[in-house]
Formats: sequence, structure tokens, C-alpha cells
Amino acid sequence: MNSEFVSKYIAISDAAGKIYINPEETYKYDDIIKGIKIENKTMMAVDKSTFQAFGRFTPNMFKVQECYIAYFIKNKESIIKSLNSISSDDDIEKIESKIFSDIHASLENETDKERLNSYNRIRKPINLYLQHISFMAREINNRENLSKYLLLPLDRIIFGIEFVFTEEKRKLFGISKSKGFGQIKEKGLYEKIQKYIKTKAIKIENEIGKPFKAIYFDLFWNDRYMNNPKNLFYSNIKTRINDLHFYEEKLVGNNFDKNNKTFLNNDEHILKEEFDQSEIIKRMVKAPSFYKKYENADLKLKSLFMKLINMVDRKGIFNKATKIPDYRLVEKNEKIKFLLDYFFE
Repeated sequence: MNSEFVSKYIAISDAAGKIYINPEETYKYDDIIKGIKIENKTMMAVDKSTFQAFGRFTPNMFKVQECYIAYFIKNKESIIKSLNSISSDDDIEKIESKIFSDIHASLENETDKERLNSYNRIRKPINLYLQHISFMAREINNRENLSKYLLLPLDRIIFGIEFVFTEEKRKLFGISKSKGFGQIKEKGLYEKIQKYIKTKAIKIENEIGKPFKAIYFDLFWNDRYMNNPKNLFYSNIKTRINDLHFYEEKLVGNNFDKNNKTFLNNDEHILKEEFDQSEIIKRMVKAPSFYKKYENADLKLKSLFMKLINMVDRKGIFNKATKIPDYRLVEKNEKIKFLLDYFFE
């Protein structure tokens, strides 16, 4: 295993210890299912973006979402009891299979049959509900134990992450990183993929000498492992200035120049750390929101941002014509993405 992969997996393991095993904040079961305000945004275990697979913003989509919510609320006590007593892979499979059968039966009256021809279209929301309940519900008392058995929610983002699936494995399973999660139509294929993921997690754990479970791979999803580690909900929120202390160690000295020199464009200019910041600002997009955010940022963030500008400009991440970050190029660089998101949202 190369060093880049090892460092990524170690970072994921460390993040999982905070986000999954020891969340700083937990919630009532019902709030996780129905939704709760987190920093002025209502967050729930499974939001509308997942249920779009049943018909993008159609009455059908909302009916399906209501069906899942009603089921998990109605069966709250039995689900909590089952999760708190899990001790094997077979246990989690029995729980999810029971939920799958019940949900499938109820959906037959709520959506067209064609929408039900995909096993993963129904199973993925179940994976997500159990994941969020396990790691954030106050009623759960064995998060570390549950982390061993929970199954990874499968979708195109996960399929496209090289730390989870190689191109060879995608071809082997016949899956595409450009298609939705409904592409897994058969239960047998779903089970083969989950078995591969479990086996891969065990190998990683042995390699890095730290805990690494199948569900840990989900922290690669939209770089959750680099976001706020307060809990699973907060890991989905874009980083803001208040969370800077968590990222400073990850950013400073990590692929930034450790000397006081850095090159811009075609290396014609060399700037020192104490350069005239206004010259750099002139090179940036002239959106009022950018200037407002920059002027309101504290000195620590400004310093980091100046290093960021030097680095991204040197690497050609800015679109030459517009001077705006080209996200197609930035997407794979987790070290700088959160700052670009902060200043250019």
C-alpha cells in the first residue's frame, strides 16, 4: 500500500473515532429521523437528495420519503432494541432485511413498480437511517460495537472514490461512477460489493494498525473526514471560520512551501511571506462577497488564505480567463477545497 493511501486511511480512522464513536453532541431518535435544526439548516438522517431516486421533486418522491419516516418512527423501540443487542454481521443483516421487506411492501402502494426494480434504491436509505441512528441517537449505547457491523451506503460518489473502488473493481462488479445508486438492481450484487468492502476494510486495519471498519469508508463521501468532527450531521456542513483550529494542523506545512518563497504563474515572480497582500487580491475574482469575507476574516485565516492563493495559482487551479477557481481541478485536493468553498461559495 503506498504512503498516500496509508495516510488517508489513518486520517479516516482518526476522524471516525470522533464522528462515529465519540460524537460531541447526540440527539433524540425522533429528531434524527424527522429532522433537527443544525446551524440554521434542517438536517435529517436521509434527506430529499436521496429520495430523488424515486422521482425528482415529484409527489411520488415525497410520498416515499414519508413512508420511510413513518416506518422508522413507528418501529422506533424495536429498532433501538435490535441495534443495542447486535453482536454479528448476521444480526445487522437480519435487521436490515426485515426493514427492507416491510418498506418494500408499503412502497408498492406508494410508487410505481419500475421504481422498485432496484434493490439498492430501497436498501441505501435503510443503510443511511441505521448509520445515523447508531452514531447520533441518545438511545444507542454501543456505538463502537455497531461500527463493526454497519454496512456502507452505496452510491456513485462512493463508486468514484479511488480509496474505495479501483477501476478494475468497478468493471468486475459492472458498476459506473457516473450512474446513480439504483444501478445495483440485484440483491446478489449488493451482497458481493458489501463483502468486498468488508474484506478491504479488514486489510486496511491490519495494514495501518488502527481501527478501520467498512462504514469508515463513508467518511470519504464529500470529504466528511476533513469537516467538523462534532458528529455525523456536522461533518456534512461546509467548514467555516469557527472550525479553523481543526484544520490548521492539516493545512500548514502539508504540501505548502515551508520556505518563505513561493512561485506564481510561470515562475516569473517570487513573493516572500510578507508580500503586499493587495497585489494578490487584485488577481482574484472581484465579487463583493469575497471582499466582505476576506476583510472580516481573522489574521490566522488571512495568513492561511495567502498561502492557499500562492499554491493554487502556482498549480494552475484558477481558470486563466475568469480568475475563479476551477472546481473540476480542485475536487481531488482536500487540503485546499474547504478554503475555496469558504471564500467562493
